[in-house]
Amino acid sequence: MTTDRRTMLGALGAAILGSGLSATEARAASSPARRSKTFILVHGAWHGGWCYRDVAALLRAEGHVVYTPTLTGLGERRHLGVNIVNLDLHIEDIAQVFEFEELADVILVGHSYAGMVITGVADRLADRIAGIVYLDAYVPRRDGDSIRKIQGSSVGDATAAMGADGWSVAPPPPESFGVKPANRERVARLCTPQPLAPMLQELRLTGKHLEISNRHFVYASGWGTGGQTPFRRFYDELRTEPQWKTHVMPCGHDMMIDEPRATANLLLSI
Repeated sequence: MTTDRRTMLGALGAAILGSGLSATEARAASSPARRSKTFILVHGAWHGGWCYRDVAALLRAEGHVVYTPTLTGLGERRHLGVNIVNLDLHIEDIAQVFEFEELADVILVGHSYAGMVITGVADRLADRIAGIVYLDAYVPRRDGDSIRKIQGSSVGDATAAMGADGWSVAPPPPESFGVKPANRERVARLCTPQPLAPMLQELRLTGKHLEISNRHFVYASGWGTGGQTPFRRFYDELRTEPQWKTHVMPCGHDMMIDEPRATANLLLSI
């Protein structure tokens, strides 16, 4: 054993004794499972970064780094963008978080509509993403996919419901997403009109997003008629594909609001 190695091991032993940890506890504390992870949590339509408040608090309490950006034109940024907001801009919103926070090895999470956003980000920044998680979200599979193409007539219904501003759609009632009664007032109060253009624009993909091998889909089974929701189809497709890991949470669509602990635990398992 070299002197340098003896010195290093001696210092490590002193640190363990000084900390009051046993050698086993110290090994556990320094294991990969205990290392800090970095999460970017992207909200869905009508929501904002506010919807991840409780999940973010739980992850940060475990020592992880969490970003909850709000997309342009929504939440506290509802006064921005006006009628220029589209899917490309929302992808840019998240890509700039990577850029200016100098992030790599990120677990990128998207809820609902944000499945389109995180796929676009992943196609640009696959080498900086350690895992990608779709929380009851759209999963575009092909270049040129859009929510209009994936979902069909219900987007047409949304167009008919467009507000007086001519570019956004008012939020639906929280109960339509299966939000728990205790949380409905808050969700209704904080949701804002959703720009329609991002739901109509086609997503351009090169296929680079497929280089991310750590891919997860979480299906919320506790809402909809007989479990049939716009997102059930993705669960049914992906659970048979070996490159995907699928999960089921028996809750409403807004799992991060209704089930923050279960959502945080699932993210920590990835």
